[in-house]
Amino acid sequence: MSNIRRSGDVAILQQSRSIFEKKALTNPRDLVTPGTTPSAFLESPYFRDYFYAGSEQIIPDGPDNLFPYRWKGLIETDSIMPGMLRQRIDLMLAGQTVLYSEVMENGEIVKKPMLNNEIRDWLESWDFYNYLIEQATDFIYLERIATKMIPNMFRRLTSEYNEMKKIAMLQRVPIEDVRMGPHDANYQVRDYYLSNWLDWKSGVTKIPAYNKMDPFAAPQSIYYEKMPSFCSKYYGRPSTIGVANYLNLKLLILNNTEDFIINAPFRFHIESPFEYWQKVQETNNWDLTQLEAYEDQMLADMDNFLKASDGRNAMKRFHTKYNISDYSKERLGWRITPISDDSEKRMDSNFKGFEKINENIIAATSLDPSLSNIQITGKLSSGLDKLIAFNMHQLTNTPTPRRKILAAVNEAIKINFWKGDFRPVLGFENLQLQYQTKATGGNDDSN
Repeated sequence: MSNIRRSGDVAILQQSRSIFEKKALTNPRDLVTPGTTPSAFLESPYFRDYFYAGSEQIIPDGPDNLFPYRWKGLIETDSIMPGMLRQRIDLMLAGQTVLYSEVMENGEIVKKPMLNNEIRDWLESWDFYNYLIEQATDFIYLERIATKMIPNMFRRLTSEYNEMKKIAMLQRVPIEDVRMGPHDANYQVRDYYLSNWLDWKSGVTKIPAYNKMDPFAAPQSIYYEKMPSFCSKYYGRPSTIGVANYLNLKLLILNNTEDFIINAPFRFHIESPFEYWQKVQETNNWDLTQLEAYEDQMLADMDNFLKASDGRNAMKRFHTKYNISDYSKERLGWRITPISDDSEKRMDSNFKGFEKINENIIAATSLDPSLSNIQITGKLSSGLDKLIAFNMHQLTNTPTPRRKILAAVNEAIKINFWKGDFRPVLGFENLQLQYQTKATGGNDDSN
């Protein structure tokens, strides 16, 4: 029947929310040999630190070379982590970018805000502000970024044209597309490789690493920045990686809770002996197809008998005849056992586990809950809590990432515009809140 779902010797009777099972006298166990699948977040395979794409040696990012894709995919399944990371991106970009001039005052290098239309026009010519947002996003998610440095046409000319050689533009490279080649004797990367690594055999592009000593050696090069990690030899790992197992567990809890809501728990467990079906088959001289048809009809009748459209099963009686097993004094017959419903307790337990996991995720993202409007002990943070958290975050969590995402830009500004004592540097204003409705901006000496 269409409402009977069978799998081997087990069936689900949907109308009556019952599970049916054929019971054998012996129930041999399935022998399962657990596998040893490596974590998708480990850095390298078991036997070597590289693989070949054609004739090129490439350092894989994770054992299957798909760490960035898997990590982003795992984050996007979570209910709070994408929002918290987006808030970290916004906080990193809080306050406008400012062009500073480095000058000597009383024996110290001091940065003073300045205006320079030539530099601003150059930044706008290759859409700097969109570049900045994209790099901030890559850095917050994976704590590494890549920039394509593209010189102007004068790079191909002789040394007498050195004054005209410039970095024409910068281009953000999606970090999940970047892989590195082996390190040289000085632990420097000579080449990077770009591809869609989900289908890398369709094509891999080799681009040399940016060389500060000879920035115009190649028509384009990769400027790579990362946050070093003790857990990683090559690519680094984001600080949030510690919650990978929690994110998997949280997804299981959500799926389990959803299953409770959509699929009501079983109310009855129905058991019948194999011997019953064997005797029916022998008595009627049926083949397996005929026996299965009879079994389907029996289960459908049982389903109709046990269902309670009005919510009641009162006055229903189920009768069975018993035989004695050849191997023991056990009576062989049908059994219908009511199943206790502990869904409420299990759902309550799920939600408690869910809250504990969220606490670990909040800690891993290095973002104070008050900055994300997340309730702690059942209440939202006060305005004073937000003010203090904002100031602390800006002072401790943004300086290093800001330097990283502006490193390639400042390298190009140095090549293009530094002359004598004129040393412009791009940075962020240091935005600090004094009270809830007023903010002050100042020089950010960290950039």
